[in-house]
Amino acid sequence: MRIRAIRPGSGQGANLSPLLPSPARGGGMAAPPSRAGKGAGGLGQPLADESVGWSASGPPLICVSCRAPLRRGQAALWCPSCEVAWPVENDVPDLRVAGQYVSPIPRDVMARLLAVAGQGDWRSALHDELRRYDRSLHRWATDELRTGWRMVLPLSGESRVLEVGAGLGGAAFLLAEVCRAVVALDPSWEHARFTQLRCRSEGRANVYPICAGDQPVLPFPTGTFDIVVLNGVAEQAGRWFGDLVTGATRVLRPEGTLYLGILNRLGLHRLAASGRSLVGGRLTPTGKCDGGTPEWVGNTLRGYQQLLRAAGCAQMEVFYPLPYHHQPMYLVPLDDPRTVAYCLKILFEAYDWELRVQQQGLGPLFRLARLGSRLAVRLGLTGLLRYLVPSYGIVAVKGGRDASSASETIDRRMARAEAA
Repeated sequence: MRIRAIRPGSGQGANLSPLLPSPARGGGMAAPPSRAGKGAGGLGQPLADESVGWSASGPPLICVSCRAPLRRGQAALWCPSCEVAWPVENDVPDLRVAGQYVSPIPRDVMARLLAVAGQGDWRSALHDELRRYDRSLHRWATDELRTGWRMVLPLSGESRVLEVGAGLGGAAFLLAEVCRAVVALDPSWEHARFTQLRCRSEGRANVYPICAGDQPVLPFPTGTFDIVVLNGVAEQAGRWFGDLVTGATRVLRPEGTLYLGILNRLGLHRLAASGRSLVGGRLTPTGKCDGGTPEWVGNTLRGYQQLLRAAGCAQMEVFYPLPYHHQPMYLVPLDDPRTVAYCLKILFEAYDWELRVQQQGLGPLFRLARLGSRLAVRLGLTGLLRYLVPSYGIVAVKGGRDASSASETIDRRMARAEAA
């Protein structure tokens, strides 16, 4: 596969060119889904007898319990197979089984955010409420550098994109400018609601927030999306991550694109820093309290490639997101050692961006990356560097002889689950 280096914002690329920087970028319990008898309305409302499809209501949805297509009512999504009504509040479907979520934002702060955003001023909500509580969380919700990965994806006006772990909708907000439809999936209903208010206030009606994610099943039929983004969600998915990758590939159309931003288990950072310093201190960007040692230590590059091939992805490009996959200011292609050496020389010698990285709380990681990169280039070990970078950005394409068999296997499993 040919390396294509993108200059953010230009829409153009050239071989053996550096990827330049992209444009400036509490938890609680919720009520579980209500269960009603067949033919009854969800949340006291009658259910309409119409199937959910790509429309003004959003994407087609399936039940996360039995995988049957859902039907939409005025206040609920109805599964005719297992007779469960999944609530829809303020046009945000809630498909969580247990209803529990984790969030870096305390519930009282989140309530104030929603109150201000509900008045049509989501920017003031983030600046006055979230920034006052925690500046790093404010950057997490507003910094466009967190979405630098979009520059290596084949986005177009016809793209239907799913982002898993959408947070407060920063990426979905930007993707909506160029894509036909964006589904922002997050396990926190409050996050999904804020995303909805944020996008609606700017007239971006092509963003569809959905609350789901406490189960490894993505609530969409096979082949629903052109692009699926899994950036920094492994920390939250934990032991479900393999199932999540398989499910993400399933919901892609043939030749669709999966982006995986993830930790490298063999990264040099593990020799010099704890998980606490790498993810910015108190909380990870996905909202999990790190407690000093992350639960998810990642896999190797080979392990990720094997996982993606097993899921049905036949083509892959591997990038080094600098300084880290949660905030990819630069994306260095790793498939060609000459490209790696050239990009690193340009990045660390021609541009002085250490101060900017330090402002993001990633100064130690930047210095480690610079030291490792200079040693690799000087010793001619840039081919080895691809196995030792702190994290990866992997662009995988669904297709090839493995893809059809993988999708058929998943569909058979779903059929057996429905029969059971």
